[in-house]
Amino acid sequence: MIRFIIRNICRPLAAWTFILFLACSCSGRFKSLPSQSPCHKIAGQDQWDGAFAGVSGWTGGDVAASFIIPGNRALWVFGDSFIGEIEDGRRINSTLVNNTIAVHPYDPSHPGQAPEDRQVKYYWGPNDANGKPTAWVRPSEAGGAKTWYWPTGGGVVLPGPEDGSKLALFLIELEKKPGDNSVWGFQVIHDAVAMVDNVDAPVEQWRPCVREISADPAIEWGVAALMSSSPDYVLIYGTKLDASKNRNLVLGRVKPSEFENFSAWEFLGPDGQWLKSQDRAEPIVKGIASELSVDKITDQSGGMHLVMVYSEPPLGNRIMIRTSLNPEGPWSEAMPVFTVTETGQGKALFVYAAKGHAPLSENGTLLVSYIVNSNDFNELVEDFALYRPRFISVPLKALGIR
Repeated sequence: MIRFIIRNICRPLAAWTFILFLACSCSGRFKSLPSQSPCHKIAGQDQWDGAFAGVSGWTGGDVAASFIIPGNRALWVFGDSFIGEIEDGRRINSTLVNNTIAVHPYDPSHPGQAPEDRQVKYYWGPNDANGKPTAWVRPSEAGGAKTWYWPTGGGVVLPGPEDGSKLALFLIELEKKPGDNSVWGFQVIHDAVAMVDNVDAPVEQWRPCVREISADPAIEWGVAALMSSSPDYVLIYGTKLDASKNRNLVLGRVKPSEFENFSAWEFLGPDGQWLKSQDRAEPIVKGIASELSVDKITDQSGGMHLVMVYSEPPLGNRIMIRTSLNPEGPWSEAMPVFTVTETGQGKALFVYAAKGHAPLSENGTLLVSYIVNSNDFNELVEDFALYRPRFISVPLKALGIR
């Protein structure tokens, strides 16, 4: 989630904001990974790269988190996104909106099969008074507030009314700091969640309703979320800034029926106790990135593993993975599984927003996405291949999962 001002981009307040959220330390409470072989091949996934290579409408975005939703559909959530055209490999006539979504068919019998680009349908908000597209979900303009939403990357499908389902997508709301016109002149107001009560319906019928869940700017809830069946809880991962501004991973939980009632949430504290105060949430991993994913993966014997994927903080070019048998840990030491070589093609390039997509993976592998971006705004305009999700496939054997 990054702010830009470039030619033909109609958004103020330029800032490479995700840098603010990155952590710098790599210590914590870990278990050891099984011995790893350096010989496992990490394969690129050209078909998945091509699925998000459209040349009209949505032409790039970051975050790139995925979810399986009712109706055999895969939902993708993006942060700042280009809406415009591609001509001769360049972005033209483009507007940047703060969030978009996309949906494509999902075949559970062939989960790793990438869709064709024509099957991926993108959604954003209606045009504004100037005829420019807007974000898919936007704060109310009542009172003239100048705020915006970014997705944190987490989401979960919950039981809904009348045997249906509802969707929760986590957000942060931000505003410009009064009197601060620098590129860092913004601040988080609160965490929020966009609720879609009729997720079973076609996307065109969705009417997301945003609810505030926390006003503590030091904690961002919902970087990842999971359903736990024993006992029946929604598990919500968040990142928490410590006194040194390092970002650490914390864990909350709530009964699905109480999900929208933040006062009913509990937080994992010292000695494994579940407490009502988020201030006492105890880090389960230290030195984490601001974006990550946590996936459930079943091994050949039916055992459950949790796999966490994130980009190396801060601004490293490696993709890191940790594993655990339990949501609260202990988590393994961070293992670098892939080095993004594209960043060596230009001094201004960097990588971030790595995430896993277990439900969309071939058997025995984990599909992983990442974003390559540039500090040179003109390069983003001139090279349409930048600022789109790119994909690799990691063998589960490389993670000690068989």
